[in-house]
Amino acid sequence: MDSSIPSWSELYEQNDKLESMIHIYQEEIETLEEENAELKSQIEFLQFQLEVKTMGLPDDFIWEVKDQ
Repeated sequence: MDSSIPSWSELYEQNDKLESMIHIYQEEIETLEEENAELKSQIEFLQFQLEVKTMGLPDDFIWEVKDQ
C-alpha cells in the first residue's frame, strides 16, 4: 500500500475530530449570537438615553414597564 493514502481507520478518526470541532464551533456561535443580541439591546437603550439627555423626552412618550 502507498503510505501517502490514509487508511480507513485514520480517515474515520480524522472525521470524528472534525465533527467534534464542528460541535464546538456551533456552541460558540450560539453563545456569540446571544451576546450579540444582548449588546444590541444595550446599544438601543444607551442611544435612547443619549437622545433623552440631548433632546428631552418626546411629547408622546409612554413609559413601558417590562416584566422581569
